[in-house]
Amino acid sequence: MNPTRARLLDILLQMGLKISVAHLEEQHGELVGTIEARGAAWKGAVITGADTAALIDEIPVLAAVAPYSDDGLEVRDGKELRVKESDRIAAVATNLRKMGAEVEERDDGMRIPGRQHLRGLRRGWCIVPCIL
Repeated sequence: MNPTRARLLDILLQMGLKISVAHLEEQHGELVGTIEARGAAWKGAVITGADTAALIDEIPVLAAVAPYSDDGLEVRDGKELRVKESDRIAAVATNLRKMGAEVEERDDGMRIPGRQHLRGLRRGWCIVPCIL
């Protein structure tokens, strides 16, 4: 629930997810909480400018749900996604494509259309680079 990370919840709310905070407390100087989320008609989102920078670590999460939304996800102004620890745009696009998703990569972002039907991957694949 760190305020620098809570922007993800704002975007999910904008997309139509019903979110409430069930429990909130401070642990070791960090604000932590339990959220309850309920499905709804998912709209899409466009992330640009300061939001892209604020969501740099959360964009892969949004990309994972984007194919299931009505309008998908568009990320702009995210050149840093190409160079922060890894090329997150390429990694997300590659793994979503392996599940049958349509993804348009751009120099500074990506566009993932909504209303897609994906298939599961065999064990060992991740949306973002990871160690299994």
